[in-house]
Amino acid sequence: MARGVNEHSTCEDAMQIDFEIVPAILNQMHNKAFQLAVNVGSNCFFYDPINNTTWLPDQAYKSGSFGYVGGELFRSSETRIGHQSEVNLTRNVPLYQTFRYGLSAYKFDVTDGEYEVELHFADLGNKQIKEVYDVNDSQERSKDISQFNVLINGKKVIEDFCPAVQYGALNAITKTFVVQAKEQNGLTVSFEQEKGATFLNAIKVRRLN
Repeated sequence: MARGVNEHSTCEDAMQIDFEIVPAILNQMHNKAFQLAVNVGSNCFFYDPINNTTWLPDQAYKSGSFGYVGGELFRSSETRIGHQSEVNLTRNVPLYQTFRYGLSAYKFDVTDGEYEVELHFADLGNKQIKEVYDVNDSQERSKDISQFNVLINGKKVIEDFCPAVQYGALNAITKTFVVQAKEQNGLTVSFEQEKGATFLNAIKVRRLN
């Protein structure tokens, strides 16, 4: 509540905000409605008002929590995270303008149960591939379009995934899977590079039961 007094008059204004706290330690979450969405490669929150979903900033993996393992976030310049190209087939363009590339995994130390895992991708394509995926200082930069496998808890769920070729550059792609977290091992989404570089734009995990 905000209150202001001007001579003999008083003005007041108030706002009610509904929110759900996500604890730092995920294995303390036993709520069946648990959901965690991450704006990968970004240090900002992103809110989707239609789905009422808040995408959290990216972070490195910490035991008991969540985060990426390996890779680098994409910068269009030393001071700017992400790119400004328009992304098709989505209303949430900013969510696909940031990403982490060269990562080996994304982990969530959730409690045992059934979960829906939602992966989001948007490849920049061949025109910008040298600048994006040049993780070495060598003059011999790779010109290969990204192609990789995706595994969840060791099970391959996407094979020979080549977004730019299969879906076209700068097109939003969503892949959804239902998986089980067992024996207190949580969820690990792994990326196996075949050529180019692995990458991920966003990820959401929702507990089903």
